[in-house]
Amino acid sequence: MRKEAMNTRTAWVSLAAVMMLALSACTATGETATGDTVEQPATSGGAIELAVSESCEQGSSDDCIALVGSFIVLPTDFERAEIASAEAIESDDSASPGVAVTFTNDGAAVLESLSATAASASSRLVVKVSEEIISAPMVAEPLTGNYLRIVLSPETGLDADEVVALIQAG
Repeated sequence: MRKEAMNTRTAWVSLAAVMMLALSACTATGETATGDTVEQPATSGGAIELAVSESCEQGSSDDCIALVGSFIVLPTDFERAEIASAEAIESDDSASPGVAVTFTNDGAAVLESLSATAASASSRLVVKVSEEIISAPMVAEPLTGNYLRIVLSPETGLDADEVVALIQAG
């Protein structure tokens, strides 16, 4: 029952979440009622979970789940990547909100290690926040550094502030 509920919930979030991962040192800004731009404070601490997964064909196994128009094998082992801070941001095109994540040194090591594994195997890097798989991008090369920018597609229905709150609770 739990696996079925997770697959159903994951599939809903997965179909809604089209995310792009890019390394970036980000600053969050907001706009006041008068149109002035102001700094938004970063949320401290938290974590995301990362895993490597393969693509699969729909219906090929019980562990094959829908994710943003494709299918992945649901990973059984996730590694926790500690976050120093996370903040909601506007994307460069202002159409898609996102989250700027700063990893701790240990969290950055997890990101680099798993993204290197995914890149060498032409696999996907699965990103889980709380109990929700929110993204599984293909990784062309290892992601290095302590900064990660997660851009939420307009179709996601996910609010960047909600994702930040889930990361902080992680």
